[in-house]
Amino acid sequence: MTDATNFLDALPTHLRERVSVVSGQSASIGGAHVLYWSHHALRVDENPALEIAAQLAAKLDLPLLVFVAVSGSHPHLTDRHVWFFLEGVQDFAADLAELGVPLAASLEASARPDVAMDRLASR
Repeated sequence: MTDATNFLDALPTHLRERVSVVSGQSASIGGAHVLYWSHHALRVDENPALEIAAQLAAKLDLPLLVFVAVSGSHPHLTDRHVWFFLEGVQDFAADLAELGVPLAASLEASARPDVAMDRLASR
């Protein structure tokens, strides 16, 4: 299966209803892995986006790679927020490790997370 639209149509209803195709074009799928950027939901359970990424990885017989980032560019970033986020990332990484899913993190204070994710996505 190389077409994203065909894959989305094959998802269970409870996942399909959460997906919106934002491009008018059909995307070709290929690469070294399926990349999931976990922005807010740092959890394995009850995470439909992660479930979709995992199902896509399984369908394509590719490894799933999860990416998280914290950046100093956020206007309301505090030490407390960063500490809380990193504790969540640590728990999330442990849960992912139990499933055999690696986690990549960008924790550079001055970096833009989209640049780090683009490097991973290009593979």
